[in-house]
Amino acid sequence: MEEIESLESIRQPWSLVVVYSVFYLAVFVVGLVGNVFVVLAVVLNTNLRSATDYLISSLALADLLIILFCLPTTLLNNLLTEWQLGAIGCKLSTFINSTTSCASIFTLVAVTADRYMAICHTLKYALWETRPVLYMILAIWVISAVLASPNLVLYDEILYDLLPPNGTIVARLCVSTQDDFLHFIIVNLIIAFLVPIVLISVSYALIFKTVTNHQSVAVAVDARIRDERIKLRVAQMMLTVIVLFMLCWTPLYGLFATFSWPQTEIPPFSNSLHQSSGLFFNGCLFCQAH
Repeated sequence: MEEIESLESIRQPWSLVVVYSVFYLAVFVVGLVGNVFVVLAVVLNTNLRSATDYLISSLALADLLIILFCLPTTLLNNLLTEWQLGAIGCKLSTFINSTTSCASIFTLVAVTADRYMAICHTLKYALWETRPVLYMILAIWVISAVLASPNLVLYDEILYDLLPPNGTIVARLCVSTQDDFLHFIIVNLIIAFLVPIVLISVSYALIFKTVTNHQSVAVAVDARIRDERIKLRVAQMMLTVIVLFMLCWTPLYGLFATFSWPQTEIPPFSNSLHQSSGLFFNGCLFCQAH
């Protein structure tokens, strides 16, 4: 088995290099400017200090981490089709990507809970303070980092036989070096996907049931009706985000579930697909939230 002949032999065609570069550059610029604006708006504007504002800024922070750390490595990996940042870069990249993915979905659950309290328990929500929300956001990030920490052990830089038609090429890839099926099922599929989806679905069912009942009460005053409509619009916006989340992630989790079974070979493109899907979802999230 030969060593890597040259980077030119495994580099993508120049047409794809241009397409990838233009697309990623556009996403980088728009995402960076937009999410920095969101974070600074919450930090500098004293009027944007509600629980929802803090949660949205946490989502923007997750976007920024994806854009600054995962986007460049994904682009480089896609252009050269092999890993260039070494073992430490591999571990950190997958750790950050997994942490931000978990933080995003957990924050969406928190936003859903916030909307549920605002619409279904208005009086209790009026007494709700923002300080507990800050602790909740901190807990979300800590828990996400803990759940993603096995990636620091599981993932590493390895040599992978690409077997092109014209010969044998060994390339460096960033993949899991151990059987991570149990970790995938417990953390990625159940804790960070199925359970949040169930909680969010039940919460929104209760939200729209409450709104429907309120709209049927003719004695409600105009101010209350306007308030309910505003809350409903916010709930509808976040529901759209949840639907986008499911559309972006369900096919990917299906693919991972297929290739994560024991004795099943994981394709070398899996890590790039994971990061790209996370980036796409966060782009969807940014467009809907702002």
